[in-house]
Amino acid sequence: MSVDFTYHKIALAIFIGLAHVALFGCEGSTRHHDKRVTDITPPEDDYNPDRPRAELPVVADGVEDMMAARQAYIESLIELERVYLESGNTEKANWARRQREQTEKIEVYPYLSEDPPEKSSAVMPIESIPEADTLYDEAYALYDTFVGVPFIGFTKLNTKDARTAVDKFRTLLREYPTSDKVDDAAYYCGVIYKEFLREDDPDNQLALRYFKWAIELDP
Repeated sequence: MSVDFTYHKIALAIFIGLAHVALFGCEGSTRHHDKRVTDITPPEDDYNPDRPRAELPVVADGVEDMMAARQAYIESLIELERVYLESGNTEKANWARRQREQTEKIEVYPYLSEDPPEKSSAVMPIESIPEADTLYDEAYALYDTFVGVPFIGFTKLNTKDARTAVDKFRTLLREYPTSDKVDDAAYYCGVIYKEFLREDDPDNQLALRYFKWAIELDP
């Protein structure tokens, strides 16, 4: 656990609490309810058993269909690249490769979960893994190049570096789940989304999930 993360744990808890207030509101904290009210019948709109409601399985099916379509699209680009390479058309093969790489970099949000995509019971800071340490050092060195740039989260300046850094931290979480750097990696994912990738996480939902996970990994 880095000193940087340790110093920010209290700030993280405050941020998470304030974010929940902003998201869910604080109705009732300052209102004075009329104690004489005795009719607690739900409003007509809320008391309509025939009103259609969204079913979670339908939503889940839609997400699964989207993920399958995305994967099929990526695989079709891989096949297209192969065909063009075999025919000697390297220019169009490079088009297909770049299109695939750009598609793979697009953020896939955890629609069916309240946790970060990489979270699992296998992720736990247990041991030092040289490959994970190297990946962490690369990610942090890149993070260090833009962390001092004012208002970077509200401009296009260095967002490419921010995405590369967060991708490296997330790769560490996926590929080295027992590394003793996973808690720091989760923390820096939260920082990067909150401060430097506002376009990807305008409502702080991803940042909150990574911050909560970082605290769970190092309570």
